[in-house]
Amino acid sequence: MSNFTDYTEHIIYHPKHVNLMWNISHPELVDKEEYETYDGIDDLKDKIEYYLRNPS
Repeated sequence: MSNFTDYTEHIIYHPKHVNLMWNISHPELVDKEEYETYDGIDDLKDKIEYYLRNPS
């Protein structure tokens, strides 16, 4: 569903580079293959749901 492009075709690998994904909506719509191309992933779904259910 996303406009995922394999970024590895466009960059030169460097061992000090870290590739992160910050998914701000619908993490369930991202393919597993896309997630696997990143070194780290964060999504806000659980955090947003927690704050909506537990307002200050």
